[in-house]
Amino acid sequence: DRGRQGGVDAMNDEARRLRANQTHAGTPSGLDAPGQYTSAYDLALIARATFAREDFRRYMRTRVAEVPGQPGQPALELVNDNTLLDRYPGMLGGKTGFTSLARQTYVGVAERDGRQLAVTLLGAENAPLGSLGEAIALLDWGFALPRDASAGRLVEPEERQSSSSSSAWLLSGLGLGTVALALIVAAPWRR
Repeated sequence: DRGRQGGVDAMNDEARRLRANQTHAGTPSGLDAPGQYTSAYDLALIARATFAREDFRRYMRTRVAEVPGQPGQPALELVNDNTLLDRYPGMLGGKTGFTSLARQTYVGVAERDGRQLAVTLLGAENAPLGSLGEAIALLDWGFALPRDASAGRLVEPEERQSSSSSSAWLLSGLGLGTVALALIVAAPWRR
């Protein structure tokens, strides 16, 4: 009943619940707006929450959906253009994006042998690899690590926050130029 602002408020409430403390939504679409920001780490927290939902995973795998048209109008066909679903073994789904401030972005999750990895990119470059090529390179790197290796840890929403907890989730990421990248290699996510 609060329209657009109610949706944005709900998004910010959910970010706080997930402990995505470096995120503040200003628009429901994610396009640039005054006071809107996020981090690669927070995008990984949000990806974990969304990919834990079976309905979300099913939506992300959907190749084509049809929205019925108004009477006398044709249906609208929506096509999933996430090429990594066909290109990367174990890809559960992902989302590309672009804004003037964040530039090329990507958030994706892949699973192999019971291990799930999330890759988040902000400020990715078009060349030489593009955001999808960078995502593939990071996922390949993560899956090549030993099963017990970790490049970081995501906090849990219910985890007690303390002054020492901030150092518990420092990430070692890969940087290509000015690109902010995070690859989270963690214990399997709960579904």
